[in-house]
Amino acid sequence: MATGAVTLSIWQNRNDDIADAIRSDRNSAIFLAGQIEQVVQAIDNILRDYQTLAESLDVYSDQEFRQHFTPERRYTLRGSLLATLMRIPNANHLSVTDSEGTVVVSTHVSPTPLNMADRQYFQDLVANDDDRLSVSLPLDSRFTGEPVIVFARRINGHDRSFRGVVFLSLATRYLERTYRAAGFLRNQTFSLAHQDGSLIFRLPAPPESASRTIPPMDPWHATVAQRGGSFRASGLFDDSVRWISVQPAGNYPLVVSITVPEASILANWQSRSTITALGALGFVVCLVVLLMILARQFTVLSRSRADLAEANLALNAALDNMSHGLCMFDGAGFLRLCNERFLQIYGFPAAFVRGAHRTMIDEARRDRVVSEMPDARLLSRDDGPVSDPACLVSELDDDRFVKVSRQPLSYGGWLETHEDVTDRRRYEGRIEFLARCDPLTGTANRANFLERLHEEQTRARTLDRPVTVVMVDLDRFKEVNDSLGHAAGDLLLKTTAERLRACIRAEDTIARLGGDEFAILRPPPFECNLRTRDLTAIHADAVALADRIIAAVAEPYAIDDHKVAIGASVGLVIATDPADESIDLLKKADLALYQAKEQGRSGYCFFDKAMMERVETRHRLRTDLRQAIEDDEFVLHYQPLVDLVSGAVCGVEALVRWMHPERGLVPPDQFIPLAEQTGLIVPLGDWILKTACIEAATWPACVKLAVNISAVQFRSATLPDAIMQALADTGMAPERLEIEITESVLLDNEENNLSMLRRLKEAGISVALDDFGTGYSSLGYLTMFPFDKLKIDRSFTQDVLSRSDCMAIICAAATLGRSLGMTVLAEGIETHGQLELLCLAGVSQAQGYYFGRPVPAAEIGRTMRRAGSLQVSAGARG
Repeated sequence: MATGAVTLSIWQNRNDDIADAIRSDRNSAIFLAGQIEQVVQAIDNILRDYQTLAESLDVYSDQEFRQHFTPERRYTLRGSLLATLMRIPNANHLSVTDSEGTVVVSTHVSPTPLNMADRQYFQDLVANDDDRLSVSLPLDSRFTGEPVIVFARRINGHDRSFRGVVFLSLATRYLERTYRAAGFLRNQTFSLAHQDGSLIFRLPAPPESASRTIPPMDPWHATVAQRGGSFRASGLFDDSVRWISVQPAGNYPLVVSITVPEASILANWQSRSTITALGALGFVVCLVVLLMILARQFTVLSRSRADLAEANLALNAALDNMSHGLCMFDGAGFLRLCNERFLQIYGFPAAFVRGAHRTMIDEARRDRVVSEMPDARLLSRDDGPVSDPACLVSELDDDRFVKVSRQPLSYGGWLETHEDVTDRRRYEGRIEFLARCDPLTGTANRANFLERLHEEQTRARTLDRPVTVVMVDLDRFKEVNDSLGHAAGDLLLKTTAERLRACIRAEDTIARLGGDEFAILRPPPFECNLRTRDLTAIHADAVALADRIIAAVAEPYAIDDHKVAIGASVGLVIATDPADESIDLLKKADLALYQAKEQGRSGYCFFDKAMMERVETRHRLRTDLRQAIEDDEFVLHYQPLVDLVSGAVCGVEALVRWMHPERGLVPPDQFIPLAEQTGLIVPLGDWILKTACIEAATWPACVKLAVNISAVQFRSATLPDAIMQALADTGMAPERLEIEITESVLLDNEENNLSMLRRLKEAGISVALDDFGTGYSSLGYLTMFPFDKLKIDRSFTQDVLSRSDCMAIICAAATLGRSLGMTVLAEGIETHGQLELLCLAGVSQAQGYYFGRPVPAAEIGRTMRRAGSLQVSAGARG
């Protein structure tokens, strides 16, 4: 049975490995097919546009069609073709031929007219008028000579006669780049084929002698007919068994295939199967050994029955080896039984206690007792019977503690146990110490400190005097702890505690509250009275104490042969309000400490009411923020984004503003962090998105809407659905929406957030990386997700006229963005001089006060017209 279970498990593991590999390959094929479909769709859209344009010409013969393309029109149309070609990465050329195959206009200029009549795609389109996209096998471009794949559409005359072909060639290196970017396993093979089985591209490349067509009877064709799937078959170029995942590229006659050898899939399974088999063998061996041991135990048990009589004799030995002393008295008070441990505890000889009366034994025991907690019933010296249990603890003259318990017996007399509880008493003392003291430094702990603070406050109220509470936090302690280890950190804390003790008086209390934070309770060092309100001396004493603490902690430490230097920040509060509770004083001292750390390390700060007011203001602001969402106190302003190539406004960014009924306009940097901390950014973000889409839906279609999305919003799995619902409710096209994120989105739950971003991008929504250059690893994120836009942070733009390093960073970012096919936008442009330099750097879009401040939706039209009328550098216009 065990063998069958192991075999079944091994076989199930094999099936699981194959299923996982099929799932992975299937996902890879779907992903690549989607990528290729997007590119082909973009190409097809371009070809359809020019097909429509050519068919709409007012020409009615092949001759008129050729004559239409005069040199002036070719020059103008070539510019349009070039601009269109820039939208397709790795596109080779875009051209139009007449009915004889002669190129009449192209993005490439050739000394002599080129003819494409012999190309297979041209001949297919001549013969077929079915309005389909023709895709060629790889061929060498007659314009550049590099390998390309041609996508072509037929141009018809008004009478549906053949007029020519519009075609676009795509470099085959794009397919290799798409495969490399996906980061597949080493043993996988990627191929792209026509639906008829003609192989267009394969990586790794097939052998030269191999067939370029998939056989008609191959399962590949049936899988394609089912719109994708996976199957097992022999390889086309060798006899190895492979798993093939197939996915058509949408409605286009292209199919993506991912293959992986079955041997590669099962490599790990074979290793695990060997280990499992060996483990099963070991289990069987162990089981046999265990059965042998059990058989031996049964034999021993049988023999033990014969030894039962000897067990009774061992009872005495057990009594003599008890950890407790044991003695039994009869009803008359005479000793009838005692063990060796009882004699050892008190040092009695056996002859002394044998048959002795309890009175004599108690008197001899009392001679060794230094102190005890007596029980009258236990210490009774009368000869009457003992009917109730009793207990006492005695301290002997050798510093040991003995607990004596007396238990009456039903037939008269009693049983006494004598237990050495010296270690227990020490443990109890240790527990009491730990309950009130910090075990590492020996100082008071938080509970003890609060108790003493409460006592001192009670005393201070009675005497009408102030109390000083000091909070000390070690600067750079974490660096030492992380670099030298926790043992070094503990030694540093103990040494620091000793230095702090040296700074205070005996009547002061020092406590370690946790981590590297200490607190000191300091009663006034001299007689003073709050009625005089003269706290100058108390304040001076507290300052002197803070200076001593900072100086003491700043002295170098020798920790495990390392020289260590740290500092201390000190927060102080002088308690003058009798209504203050202990916890309130700690809170005030902590606020002062926080302020001291904000002002710079190795300093001190006294608590004042303004600190509490700031905390309370922040709390009220948080409360008001929640109410503001319900009361609709937020408004949206919009700032234009300008295309530096055309000089036109290409979009606007939605910026939220809070019109507080009492405070007026609250800056975003004050309430956005609060909204993120409280989670209110989610409903606020939904409102911003929906409101912005409603207002932007009425603007020209060429104006895109940019909306910032917080990293907190990405924690909701419904974010993509909310965005798509806002677009659907307002009727705004997804292509007009651009969401702006910071790299914190990818720092938090990277895989899940990337998945949501891909879903939004597949829906047509643009994604921009905001605050580029100010984070931790922005360049790494550019390889993880194909952003549509990079937004250079305003911190670089503002200093571009005075700092060459800022200019260098902007140039590098612009070059990087262009290389990756991304739009590069610079924020914070306020002067024409800044604009000129950014144009020279190659920035393609700009935003800032130079073009217009953020304004309400009612004024954005005027702002966009003004921004579009501003002079943009000729260098930017290209």
